[in-house]
Amino acid sequence: MDSWDREARIEQLRRENDEALARIEERQAAREADPYSEQDELFADAEPVGAALVERQAAGNGLLYRTHETPLPRVLQPDAGASDGLDQQTFARALGETIAHERTRERRERDQELAARDRKLADLQSENLELKSLVRDVLAKLQATDEKVRNFLIDLERERRERGELELKMADLRGRVAGLVRDFSYG
Repeated sequence: MDSWDREARIEQLRRENDEALARIEERQAAREADPYSEQDELFADAEPVGAALVERQAAGNGLLYRTHETPLPRVLQPDAGASDGLDQQTFARALGETIAHERTRERRERDQELAARDRKLADLQSENLELKSLVRDVLAKLQATDEKVRNFLIDLERERRERGELELKMADLRGRVAGLVRDFSYG
């Protein structure tokens, strides 16, 4: 995977993330517009207050059922005439507002986390680009140095050959000079 593929993948993930966030916000807006609907769903599953707790146990192969009440104390019911100032509608409204407040807080925290993640990702991408630039510079310098070393080795080999040729010429000249000195001294 090269840098273009990574950037395309990052862009695709950002689009998908934005679409998912939009869907979440739509659902949250629908819940906040009608906070009682969620509460009604929660209360629908609850047993009525003051109802006896009933357990059914299957004995044997499941043909016989026994029903009995658990020995838990019953919850006292408030008098229908007495009011403590908290009716079901007020409670539902307060619960809905609390849920909406908590969702808003969670959304803010999530947005802050996403912003921090995006900043970290941008920092890492910037650092990655800097490192790639440094690696390219080092490779260019290594190639230039390699070329210089090759040229130096070629020059060194040429100088060794020239020195060998000069030593042969000097040996030849020494032999001639020695021959001339001999001819002149004995001659």
